[in-house]
Amino acid sequence: MPALRFSLFLSVLLGVGSPIVRSASLQSNPAGFDPLVSLQFGLDVQAFSDPLPLLSLNDDDWGLKLKSRNQREHAFLDGWAFAGGEEQGWHVTALARRYGVAHANRDTVLLAQQIEQRLPFDPNQRYELDYGVDYWTGRGFRVGKAFNFPIAKLGQLDVGLAVQYLKSVDIKTESFVGTAQSNANQQLQFTGRREAAGSLMNTSDPTRFNPFFAAGDPSGYGYALDVGLRWRGDNGLQAELAGFDIAARIRGKDMPRSYQSGSFLYTKDGDFIGNADGSPAVLGRDSRGNVVLRPKSNWLADVRWRREQWQGGLAWRNTDGLSLPKVHGEYQFMPTNWLGLAYTPRTGLVECSISNSWVSFLLASSNANVDKARALGMGLRLTLPLQSW
Repeated sequence: MPALRFSLFLSVLLGVGSPIVRSASLQSNPAGFDPLVSLQFGLDVQAFSDPLPLLSLNDDDWGLKLKSRNQREHAFLDGWAFAGGEEQGWHVTALARRYGVAHANRDTVLLAQQIEQRLPFDPNQRYELDYGVDYWTGRGFRVGKAFNFPIAKLGQLDVGLAVQYLKSVDIKTESFVGTAQSNANQQLQFTGRREAAGSLMNTSDPTRFNPFFAAGDPSGYGYALDVGLRWRGDNGLQAELAGFDIAARIRGKDMPRSYQSGSFLYTKDGDFIGNADGSPAVLGRDSRGNVVLRPKSNWLADVRWRREQWQGGLAWRNTDGLSLPKVHGEYQFMPTNWLGLAYTPRTGLVECSISNSWVSFLLASSNANVDKARALGMGLRLTLPLQSW
């Protein structure tokens, strides 16, 4: 096993330095029905980290800011970039995606904090460790159709379905389950198993991957379904529900894969010493082959009520078991212009937005000092109605 790198489940997930891309939102609800012809362009990113400020991931002293906040820590990135057109409910877009989720239990983050901050260990101090990362990127297209159903005095119901297909896919998946226990010499004994796979694996380090398998030509593709409902009542009440990445599959070919297990000794700084039982080799195997990721669905919902120049409501998002309710309100300061403000208690995210029929722009942060923010977001969408040209 290599030297410990507890920042991996965050740095790989959040893709620091990668281009900003658009996140799945209710603006991308496949139930959106507009009879007019328009071109649409958009980009957005939503990122969140429980144990560490997002912009600290590249800092040399990131470990000084690491802190356990929950029994189960989460991090995620959801991003899309797209350009396409819409007419009579049909949506055809070219898109690029970047998506990842990570989890770690409290003991994993506490141990990483002690190592990075060089805190002493109590003799026979024991940690139950569990962390995992699923991360992927891809480019492709999305085709969808929305249907409009007027319902007498009950308003209007829109129903939509969309299909995604992605090529040029890259994958990174990793998990570790086991225990760590300190001894009187301030050394750590790890017992457990580590599994990793994907084209984004580090195969150049012989301590992480057998150099005999280093050469390869990985490739992949992915697909998913999106569904949506949108109801608009005559009394100003509106409701939406959208599911993204339903039955999603990301399939990789000729991907590096690694499995390791056993008991290993490390220094208190996280450097590898050797096998705890004195055996000469690590139990495990490296190979290349097929990898299949099954991303979990993202569900978004919103209920709002509009009254003259004001509207407000409650929204909700569920991602990989992470439930994020949100309260929001908007004010119409000109016939087609809106100012919006929203707050997500779980992440502390405050969103400010401005929008009209042509453009919408959003900025979001969980802290007035962006360097300390654990949740960040940014979005821009441009809609060009062709009939006005």
